Amino acid sequence: MNGGEKLPEISIESVDMYNILNQIGNRNCEEASDYMVERIKYLKNGGAEIISFTSVTMHILLDHIYKKNRY
Repeated sequence: MNGGEKLPEISIESVDMYNILNQIGNRNCEEASDYMVERIKYLKNGGAEIISFTSVTMHILLDHIYKKNRY
């Protein structure tokens, strides 16, 4: 390294998508969003500044997650 260059560090929090999909299928978005908010807190406590969901179904929970957890 020269000149103080630094590459970003990346953290990954893997979630049980079967749990999420079952909760959504049972119309229990509150429990599913609680599960995701818990995972978001893990990332935030680890120093995360940006969080990205990389799943096609997470949009279903976004409103619930935003209501519970604004960073």
